[in-house]
Amino acid sequence: RARTSSQRARTSSQRTLTSSQRARTSSQRVRTSSQRDRTSSQRDRTSSQRARTSSQRARTSSQRTLTSSQRARTSSQRVRTSSQRDRTSSQRARTSSQRVRTSS
Repeated sequence: RARTSSQRARTSSQRTLTSSQRARTSSQRVRTSSQRDRTSSQRDRTSSQRARTSSQRARTSSQRTLTSSQRARTSSQRVRTSSQRDRTSSQRARTSSQRVRTSS
């Protein structure tokens, strides 16, 4: 009987150890899963940040293109204005020359 009781106690102790080991293994799996979730979440945030950065760069590039285009239009307008002034000046010179000839 004593041996049987001792055997039962050892069996119970072994079961307790096995149960404890399973609990530790399960806890480790939960921690591993949680770590994976955090890593995945971090990757998502990093990816989102990269997307925002890329979008910002695209907007900056677009703004620079618009600014460059605006400068080109302004420059073109200045050329046209200068050309118009030249034509006006030339017209005045011709008119003045005509008056001189008429006066002569």
